[in-house]
Amino acid sequence: MGRRWTWMLVFLCASSGALGSGEAGAGAGGPLQALHCPPCERVHCPWRRALRLQCKGGVSTGVCGCCPACARTEGEACGGAWDYLGKCDGGLLCVHEEAGAERGGVCRAGGGPRVTVSGPLLGGGGGNLTAKPKQSKHPRAPFILLSNCGGKRAMVERPEPEGCSPECTQEYCQDHPVAICSARSVSVENRACRGSCLHTSCSSCLTLRRPSCPHACGPSDSDCLQRFGRCVHSHLRAPPHPVCHSALQRSSEGHFVCLLPACPDQSG
Repeated sequence: MGRRWTWMLVFLCASSGALGSGEAGAGAGGPLQALHCPPCERVHCPWRRALRLQCKGGVSTGVCGCCPACARTEGEACGGAWDYLGKCDGGLLCVHEEAGAERGGVCRAGGGPRVTVSGPLLGGGGGNLTAKPKQSKHPRAPFILLSNCGGKRAMVERPEPEGCSPECTQEYCQDHPVAICSARSVSVENRACRGSCLHTSCSSCLTLRRPSCPHACGPSDSDCLQRFGRCVHSHLRAPPHPVCHSALQRSSEGHFVCLLPACPDQSG
């Protein structure tokens, strides 16, 4: 197996959990022919990495169509075997100027949904330019991602897979205070044992609000800093509100977050 394909295999397995196998290759050194992706509900997408995405364009998905990744913009490399070079943003075409999809292409303006172009270019060899929408063989992993892409807040939302409960939101938990919900977009923890759904109970969710401590302290004003600390401490010691209290639902301040249970002991 050549160095190029070896590097590609390592990249794919490390980034997406995919496994490749050689099929009908020309001898033992033939190129990789097949890509095997697990179901997206079994793929763990690091949410911290997703939130740190700084995309020039929109947000797409990786090789297996599960985890979020920056979409390629006009003029950037794209495609390749299993789209390992990336997928073009909406309205762009991945144009292959050379034969062989594994060589990749370049994103060009083309309008319409995201597609991949194959075949010789018009005028280049007399062939026809054909466009084929990319179809994933695996269900897309559900996630809601807010990221700062090109100065704009972008949201990627996927349908929930079978077995995932409704999303944990303030509105849902207000109506169903003890229901089981999916904390994928509001969890403050990352526990691999919870799977991609991150199931928890609405009763474990709460709205964090900054305490009303209007202290403006200088960097060396120890007395003011002490007063601010006492104010915060008294706020934290105050009787807690119900998790889905109506007053918290109407507040525009604070962050709605959910906690996850610990992983079960697997040693026994």
